[in-house]
Amino acid sequence: MATETTQSPPEVADPFGGDWRLGLASGLVGGLASGAVVSVIDPVVLREMIPALYGVGPPGDAVLGWVLHVLHASVLGIAFAAVIGLTDRSGASAREQIGAGLMFSLGVWVVLTALAMPLWLAVISSVSLPFPYVSSAMLAGHAVFGVVMGTVYYAFDAPDEDTTNSGVSGD
Repeated sequence: MATETTQSPPEVADPFGGDWRLGLASGLVGGLASGAVVSVIDPVVLREMIPALYGVGPPGDAVLGWVLHVLHASVLGIAFAAVIGLTDRSGASAREQIGAGLMFSLGVWVVLTALAMPLWLAVISSVSLPFPYVSSAMLAGHAVFGVVMGTVYYAFDAPDEDTTNSGVSGD
């Protein structure tokens, strides 16, 4: 008589404890929201600076800037999911996950926007930025990105409420 053993497949969605697919989706939505903010405050960022990071596109290509911006945001969303998993915040409260999204995005703003972007553009492009590049438009965009990304992540990562004991007690 043969015995069957069943092994559950490894969970590929959460290699670090956070769901990378949810991170990608929440980063995409956060990227759309932050792109809208930056488009209103400083449209040159999406039209010229983002494409210049790759040395691609004609100057003023807003569509290319948007595509690259949303791709960046999606990758950052995956990184955020890894941070959620590594810090054991999966299933945490809305306040914790939205706060984590905001802190993550402000860290991205400091490291990638204020410090790395002006150095990188000086190397590969004719676009020149001051160092550090402190832009209120980019700060606002990153703050919106973090709050929206954290909110979307939380909305789909929130623990299921236990409804078995939620009724009126029979005492």
